[in-house]
Amino acid sequence: LQGGPANAAGIQPGDVVTRVGDRTIADARELVDAVGAVKPGDEVKLGVQRRAQALDVTLRVAQRPAPRREQP
Repeated sequence: LQGGPANAAGIQPGDVVTRVGDRTIADARELVDAVGAVKPGDEVKLGVQRRAQALDVTLRVAQRPAPRREQP
């Protein structure tokens, strides 16, 4: 999201997160679980694969917005 924590950390479309802290990430569900285990406001180091380059970026975790309710 534009202006979100990932954007602020420099993560780009197409980047693949391979690690959150010391935890290796194999799929999207593991990524959600790993980031969800970090308290909002804390920083965490992410391993990111960008094309053929491995990068480390630091991200400050934000509170996840509440899901929107559909209007009847």
